[in-house]
Amino acid sequence: MERRSFLKTGLAALAVLTVIPAELLKAAAKKIALPLSKLPDLKKVGGYMTLKIKGKNILFVRRKAEQVDGFCARCSHADAMLEYKKDKDQLYCPEHGSEFDMDGNPLKGPATKPICKYETAVKDEKILLTMDDGK
Repeated sequence: MERRSFLKTGLAALAVLTVIPAELLKAAAKKIALPLSKLPDLKKVGGYMTLKIKGKNILFVRRKAEQVDGFCARCSHADAMLEYKKDKDQLYCPEHGSEFDMDGNPLKGPATKPICKYETAVKDEKILLTMDDGK
């Protein structure tokens, strides 16, 4: 086999190996429907609550009528439960004062690592939460 053919074949194989795991991860992600009628704290804009779903604590925040965001509910610094501060539109750790923006990025320490944010949507009076095994 010529070197050029070998390189083309190797690059093609690498591309396939890169795409296949990404597709498998997408297939592993699961959508979970949560009826808003059973989540009274999320019926109003500005409401928030933490739910344990599939063994994970998830903090939901109703920021707009058509938007509910979902986050890992534990601070990346000391694993304390986070809260939502409506007046600042930020997540807050009451244990040491860390603050996070609504993308999960730390704004104020001691936390230096972001918290995960889940893919969510609001449709037909339900929150659609996408979870995968890695989050």
